[in-house]
Amino acid sequence: MKKQTSNARTYSLFSRIKSRDNRFEVVIEKPDKNKLRIVTSFSLSCYKKFTDAIDKIEYLKLDSIQNNEDKTSFMYIELLANDSLTLLINDLPELMYLFVEKEIPGSGIYKGTADGYN
Repeated sequence: MKKQTSNARTYSLFSRIKSRDNRFEVVIEKPDKNKLRIVTSFSLSCYKKFTDAIDKIEYLKLDSIQNNEDKTSFMYIELLANDSLTLLINDLPELMYLFVEKEIPGSGIYKGTADGYN
């Protein structure tokens, strides 16, 4: 298992998923029991529809999101079923395509308009 460094923290790489156009990357760290940390190469605050889609997945619980100044983000997830990690790894490429790669950054951010979105 390859060791990587992220924000002065060493972690064990479990899986790396890239978008179809190779502009975006999601790194899944080695799970600790049923807890999982995912590192994104993009700021999740700019891709609200992606985080909403992750939050709606029934086999996991999105515990928290941390956005960093360097435009990376962390998602902390609880896996709810035995096959949750496999399902997530299979689902992430399509979710990244639909809600990150094809999305205009920030289009899902609430800006105070009458209907709540642009």
